[in-house]
Amino acid sequence: MDALGNIQKSLDDLKEFVDHQKTKLKTEQVTLEHILEQKQRLKPLLKADQEVVDALFKIQEEKNRKQKWVDRSIGFVGGFITSFIAAIIIIIIERKILRIEKA
Repeated sequence: MDALGNIQKSLDDLKEFVDHQKTKLKTEQVTLEHILEQKQRLKPLLKADQEVVDALFKIQEEKNRKQKWVDRSIGFVGGFITSFIAAIIIIIIERKILRIEKA
């Protein structure tokens, strides 16, 4: 008789455990559905944000491409002017040296 009582208690414990797991599973299912619903609502917003970010990167890349040529042009003109000034200074120094030698 004790064995049947133990079996009955074990079955009751098992039923209680199964019921608890069913309740837990239902709660988790509701939570998952809520999360998936939020994901669907946020998806267009995230996509729009990504498009804005991509557009900003494209604009920045275009600015960098234009700026590169401006920088190169400034460097070229600066080098040309510096060389011209150096040539004038050398000519002035040579003339002074020739004057000193003639004197």
